[in-house]
Amino acid sequence: MKAIKRLTILVVGCSISLIITLSIIDYMHLDDQQPDYNSKYAINEIEKYEASSEASNPSVINDVVLKEPENVFEENDLMPVFTINFITEAIKTRINGISYHENPYISYEDLRYLQVSYFDFNGNTQVGELIVNEKVANDLIGIFKELYAHQYAINKIQLIDAYDADDNLSMEDNNTSAFNYRYMTNHKTLSNHAYGIAIDINPLQNPYISGKTVLPEGSQTFLNREVYQQGMIIKGDICYNAFISRGWTWGGDWISLKDYQHFEKKLQE
Repeated sequence: MKAIKRLTILVVGCSISLIITLSIIDYMHLDDQQPDYNSKYAINEIEKYEASSEASNPSVINDVVLKEPENVFEENDLMPVFTINFITEAIKTRINGISYHENPYISYEDLRYLQVSYFDFNGNTQVGELIVNEKVANDLIGIFKELYAHQYAINKIQLIDAYDADDNLSMEDNNTSAFNYRYMTNHKTLSNHAYGIAIDINPLQNPYISGKTVLPEGSQTFLNREVYQQGMIIKGDICYNAFISRGWTWGGDWISLKDYQHFEKKLQE
């Protein structure tokens, strides 16, 4: 009888020990059983949004798409580039005797080298190069930040030296460019591009038209300005307003001829 009692006590004791041990193990793994805080937070935020009036308000959604510059910049994997630099010896080597020639009107000291981020026609972020007059450099940085914020499509932005400073080749390749020490089309007067105070944007979609002359070659498809196509500059659009609000003039507003790709700014003396 005593032996049975001892066996019963031993079994009960082992059971208690086992229960205590399992409780300790469960406690040690308690953290593993908790939902991830970040996931829970995200779910809560989604639920709050879906329950709000914003989720069913198209105007709010449009405001989100049309972000302010700083918001767009924060969401891209690569931070956008908008810089102004002096014309370095390395840049001089690239442009001397090509887009730049010794002259009495404009010196290297009058020019600035810009790098600007933009969205190409495929929606990819690129970094382009421009050389401009130092007096309009800040204007153009502000303009390209604005265009970038609205994801305005630009085909490409390269120094015109990539085309041996040949404006026709640059336009035919739909290249956006600014400084080029050259004369006006069909004139013996220096172009405002020679002073770095003019820029041509998406030339193929925004042709130069004077009488029967249409440039660049292949831009005839875009003569009808009533039918919008990607890359076209239309009066009142984002690109137009970005320039006009800063005191620039647009070649599309000219009477004697049309130069839809062209913006320029008259410098105050």
